[in-house]
Amino acid sequence: MNDTPARSKSPILLFGIFLVSRVLYMFLSSKDWIYDQFEYGAISQHFLRTGRLLYTWCGKDMPTAYFPPALIFLFSFFNKYCAAHLFLAFAIFNLLTACVGFFVFRKLSSRLLSERAALYALCLYVLDLNMFSVMRWANETFYTTVLVSALWIALANVYAEKNKRNLTLLGISLGIGLWFREIFLVYCFFVLLFLLARKSSWKECLRVLLIAAVLIAPWTIRNYLVTGKFIPVCNQLGSNIWEGWNPDSVGAMFKWDGSPIFEEPALVAKLSAAKDEAEVQSTYTKYSIQCALDNPLRWVKQRVLGTFFFWSGQSLWAPKNHYHTRKNIIAGIYNLVLIGVFFLSLPLAWRYKPIFKGMIAFVFLHSSIYMAIHADVGNRYRIQIEPLILLMIAIALDHWSQSCRKVSREG
Repeated sequence: MNDTPARSKSPILLFGIFLVSRVLYMFLSSKDWIYDQFEYGAISQHFLRTGRLLYTWCGKDMPTAYFPPALIFLFSFFNKYCAAHLFLAFAIFNLLTACVGFFVFRKLSSRLLSERAALYALCLYVLDLNMFSVMRWANETFYTTVLVSALWIALANVYAEKNKRNLTLLGISLGIGLWFREIFLVYCFFVLLFLLARKSSWKECLRVLLIAAVLIAPWTIRNYLVTGKFIPVCNQLGSNIWEGWNPDSVGAMFKWDGSPIFEEPALVAKLSAAKDEAEVQSTYTKYSIQCALDNPLRWVKQRVLGTFFFWSGQSLWAPKNHYHTRKNIIAGIYNLVLIGVFFLSLPLAWRYKPIFKGMIAFVFLHSSIYMAIHADVGNRYRIQIEPLILLMIAIALDHWSQSCRKVSREG
């Protein structure tokens, strides 16, 4: 029996389920919405008051390049023009972004997978609990998932045909990503290796990287003019390393039990003496490296635990953390199952198409960067590559379902 017509209607049905479920999730209750805009909001408020991008370090307001600019300006717009209806503004914007993400992911899955596997991938995307929860976060995580999917569409197009149009779109996808998340700098190196593996000329490689550089150049130039330092995207490595390397750290944002970590008095004294943000970050870096040198075994344990928390999420295991709720415990158990299936799917994905070897390398490059620094609550860093994880699980589901049908027919 030919099920192609029914299958062709499935994406429409799935989008309907996706849209209804997201609208209900976003608007039925604002109880679990994370209103706190964290550092983005702090910089945004400074910008609205003074017209300058500042961040407060040890009581001093300093010119900042602490974060990429896209969300700072987005939050500034919402805080200025939608202050009375901030929840509604974020909810509508994130809902629209979710719809864009759905169609980007559909394009990616149909580009790389068989028709049946692409349908499995789309079902996973609609039902994945992580793709619900990030819609209520006022940070870069949600937008990065969409941008990573868009980057991989561009990579798939270049993989299929290396023409000027596809190379240009690849550069644009990198450049836009840099405005949202500094990890796209690492992706630039991956893209270079990807292009060289495809026997691209240096001219083709430079075309992609120069387009990305031109797109982020206004921000890079601003950083140099304001701070006197060459900061391509942002300057937060030192404080991030401290969060994962300090003596109280378990390779994540919180202590073992989920309680917060505070700077040691000796470090606070050095930070208080810093004249600018670059010196603040340098102080964090030197202190963190010294912590690692003083106790290498502790550092190794932190990296192992950071790896575990990157994949499983610390919220599940930390009872004193304010994210350790019944909902997040359920989500944590779900993530353990999801990641278990993902690792089982890796051999099948590796053999599926050559491009998936690159995707697997990309996933572990991404994870290794964060595992070397620190993990975060709620799988925040891992969710940025969630679409790629779902693609590889879909390959396994397709393979296993075909095997079951074969056994059933032979039986």
